[in-house]
Amino acid sequence: MSSEQVKLFLLELARAASDLAAICAREDMDQFAPFFRAASESATRLAIDPLDRVEVNALVRDVSSIFSYQSGGFMDHYVVRQDPAKQLEENLAFEKAQRRVLDAAANVKTKADEGQVDLLRARRELVTIETLLLEAGLSDEAANVRKILNGSEIDPGAAIELANTLLASAQPSLAISLRPRVHDLANALRPPLA
Repeated sequence: MSSEQVKLFLLELARAASDLAAICAREDMDQFAPFFRAASESATRLAIDPLDRVEVNALVRDVSSIFSYQSGGFMDHYVVRQDPAKQLEENLAFEKAQRRVLDAAANVKTKADEGQVDLLRARRELVTIETLLLEAGLSDEAANVRKILNGSEIDPGAAIELANTLLASAQPSLAISLRPRVHDLANALRPPLA
């Protein structure tokens, strides 16, 4: 997780959610104003405190879910004015504030996920590589993959090194099948960003 970038996007989320809370309060959408105020406070706290991946993901999930369509939900609300031109102007500002919140939440999620080791995905790719090797009759090579899978923890360096070695020595027909698996394994095991 790129913590400094995540914190910058959390601060943007805090500002955007605060602005949206103010619009909701001003426009008598009182059921939503407290939610966005709380989201703003949470984002501010998370930007100041040491990052907690679980809390960051929960905040992004909560903020994103309020924008999913539900009859009578947040997305059914809009600004009403007597003057149609003023109503259009206010609704455009309201939609812009909504977009800022959604974009900030998406940026937080993207940066929080960057550089994270996805062990489940890595394990799936290793099992697929092992299966491809067994189907090709390469039981010794498959046993080496199994050793990594049976370890108490997957060693990303060893897994990538073995996969690259297997790819480099594979027959062309097997290499065609292995190449995307090795690529996906590398993506799953990319090291955390500083």
